[in-house]
Amino acid sequence: MRNKFLLIVFNQIRFDSRKYGNAAVTTESKFMWQIVNTQVQQTLPFKISTTQLILQDEFVNLDSLTELEDASLFKFDLQPLKSYEKDYTTLVDITVEMNLD
Repeated sequence: MRNKFLLIVFNQIRFDSRKYGNAAVTTESKFMWQIVNTQVQQTLPFKISTTQLILQDEFVNLDSLTELEDASLFKFDLQPLKSYEKDYTTLVDITVEMNLD
């Protein structure tokens, strides 16, 4: 496993504050290269965060008629690396956790 990399591909839907209306909800894929460390066993912890968007971006404010509501926004955040001490045959462990906030 020396000199090997992991390609991690993940999708997310985020809010872009520079745009308005439905164009502000951006769907994207991200790529991350992670080197396989043969010296230390590591855990790569990712945290998923979700957001509910309630937005009033139209020229005319008609309360719920012009309100944009979207609960599909989520993003992946890589947390600080942790040491992995469970199994001697594992070099890299990838975990995905839900943000409870």
